[in-house]
Amino acid sequence: MSPNKLYQSTKYSPEDMGRAIAAVKGEKSVAFASKQFNAPQVTLFYKIQGKYEVNCRIRPPTILTQTDEQHLVHWLLNISDAGFPATTTQLFDSVQILVKKLNKPNVFKNSRPSQKWFNSFIKRNPQISEKLTQNLTQARFQPTEEKIRSWLHEIRSYIDSKDLSNIFYDPRRIYDADETAFS
Repeated sequence: MSPNKLYQSTKYSPEDMGRAIAAVKGEKSVAFASKQFNAPQVTLFYKIQGKYEVNCRIRPPTILTQTDEQHLVHWLLNISDAGFPATTTQLFDSVQILVKKLNKPNVFKNSRPSQKWFNSFIKRNPQISEKLTQNLTQARFQPTEEKIRSWLHEIRSYIDSKDLSNIFYDPRRIYDADETAFS
């Protein structure tokens, strides 16, 4: 059997399965609860019988724990809200560093997450799919005065929303840069 057949994605949510289990315990039939809550009948039956744990995963375990992934998602959403959406390369770099710092067994090829890992990560965390940038087009990357002013306004709004506006009055945060040093 091919690996893709072995681990077909589930089409039900844990909440649906929980409601189906509650319905069966409340004297409904397994077939009725399965149909009503869109939960696989055999899986529901096995969970009721105790053959499967109610919250078990069928797929192999993920490299990062659910808590680690939630921290990563929180970071991605925060930097995106601040106006600096991460690219997939930055995400891969961050995961590579995170796995190393947490002393996790690195099962990635070349010690780096793959596109398959990325696709699975997005499926587990769909709220970040639109926050990740793939490639910046040249037109989007071209700065104009209007885009810069808009960006500065967004940054100011973000800083105000986090109640950090006092940083504007800290003299240690004043920098001077000469454009000749940039290449």
